[in-house]
Amino acid sequence: MKLKQHPFYYEFGILAAVFFWGINFVICKQALQLCNAWVFNAWRITLSILFLGAVLIFSEKQFKSSFLEMKKHFGTILLLGLCGHFLYQWGFIQGLQRTTAGNMSLIVASAPIWTAIFAFIGKQEQLHKKAWLGLFISVLGTIIVVLGSGKSIDFNSLTFVGNVYSLIPAVVWGLYTVISKPKLKIFSSTALTFWTMLMALPFLWLEAAPNLGAFAFQPFSDIRIWLPMVLSGLCSTGIAYILWNNAVHHVGASKTAVFANLVPIIAIVTAFILLGEKLYWIQLLGGAFTLTGIWLMRKT
Repeated sequence: MKLKQHPFYYEFGILAAVFFWGINFVICKQALQLCNAWVFNAWRITLSILFLGAVLIFSEKQFKSSFLEMKKHFGTILLLGLCGHFLYQWGFIQGLQRTTAGNMSLIVASAPIWTAIFAFIGKQEQLHKKAWLGLFISVLGTIIVVLGSGKSIDFNSLTFVGNVYSLIPAVVWGLYTVISKPKLKIFSSTALTFWTMLMALPFLWLEAAPNLGAFAFQPFSDIRIWLPMVLSGLCSTGIAYILWNNAVHHVGASKTAVFANLVPIIAIVTAFILLGEKLYWIQLLGGAFTLTGIWLMRKT
């Protein structure tokens, strides 16, 4: 059996994607303290599109054929771009500005559940009881990791609006993952990622527009900004999305989504190693729950 046909091949891709997303929090943390978040994000996605376009043209040599397919499925590609690349980013930044990081982490951690629900409603996947159990155990592990991190958790009326904004990334990521699956029978993972990002790009720059006067080229003024921006653009929103879409196509939306619960664990461990942030034993317990949940999902 060829390696590319083995499930471990795709699972390794998922792990690489969530690893990129996990370390992305750490490498971008300082940069976002020095730069406007909307401008940073618009440039980051622009770099990702340039990278993906180059791969599409020079490696896969299918730019023209994917362009013709994109025109046929324009509405769905636009919807995927808005969900996976614009509304996700918009809700994340809006939420983080209005609620605590702890609240944000807990709410976004519900994304795999939304994915499973949408996949069930769309009759894409019918999960066994053991798979649902694994999904909830994995999410519970993520909640334990966040609660054990020492971050402030506060669901009072003052943070309510921020909590609602924080729910947007979780819901639209579930939609993106489920809606993209049938399109991956038509597009390669690279092509789908490229065209959906391209659809979102004008909206991202419109959101950044009010800050362009003072901050248009700020990301290129300091290595502490542009280096994380380039790494994030190439890895977390470039390569990672290709690997994620590839796994959704071959493994399934729900079973791929559950791996996203590893992101906060990777982020916390990376911050412990690189930034010297504290790591608590209860977070290790939460990590064990998450891994157990993923194991149960894989067994089904």
